Amino acid sequence: MKLKLLARKYFKYFSKKKISHLEKMFAKTIILRDWNIDVKGKDNVIKANKKIFSSCKTIKITPTKLHVVKNVVLAEIDIVIDKKKFLILDILEFNKKNEIISIKAFLGN
Repeated sequence: MKLKLLARKYFKYFSKKKISHLEKMFAKTIILRDWNIDVKGKDNVIKANKKIFSSCKTIKITPTKLHVVKNVVLAEIDIVIDKKKFLILDILEFNKKNEIISIKAFLGN
């Protein structure tokens, strides 16, 4: 499966708050890091996602540009959380099993 398609699936599942679907995409040793979060391991990443989901009513992610370099997807995305818009650069790294091993998010202006 192409990495761009996997990235789009990840953003779709995240927008719909589908924890069970996200969990299937994550490697056991996944790392999640953004401007507020720095966690390691699938269980901790799932807990962090659940906390994000419970803190808001709606999340909508729109990828505006996706770039693939080897096993990494650089994703320019717009996120709207409860009507507040954020511009984000997500860096999604995949292993050979097409599992996400790293998610790094950087907040733009």
